[in-house]
Amino acid sequence: MANWFTNLFKRNKDDEERTYERRIRIDEGAYDDPKDLHYFIAQALMFPDYYGNNLDALADCLGDIDTPTKVVIRRKPRTENEPAPEPTWFDAFCDVFQDLEEQNDFLDVFFKTLPAEEPAKEE
Repeated sequence: MANWFTNLFKRNKDDEERTYERRIRIDEGAYDDPKDLHYFIAQALMFPDYYGNNLDALADCLGDIDTPTKVVIRRKPRTENEPAPEPTWFDAFCDVFQDLEEQNDFLDVFFKTLPAEEPAKEE
């Protein structure tokens, strides 16, 4: 299993190196379940109608991408001292994207941290 959190801080790609024909952003916490995220990805990346809505099908379709595509995955912030959380279904998606980026030269995946929520102001 790839370690997205470690790579979050090791990746340093220049966004301006390539002109992308497709760009999508996936924010952790924006989807209630894997089905919703599969639907969004399939629509945004124009996967075929027979897309199977599972991680194997995701890997197959990401491997078939043949136009420069940028995917930005924004994760919730975690502190260095915070213990590693149990893997979630979202982590599994991140692992697939990270693995397929290494295999497909048309796919660039960037892991970023979501902005921290501002504390509520007292009145």
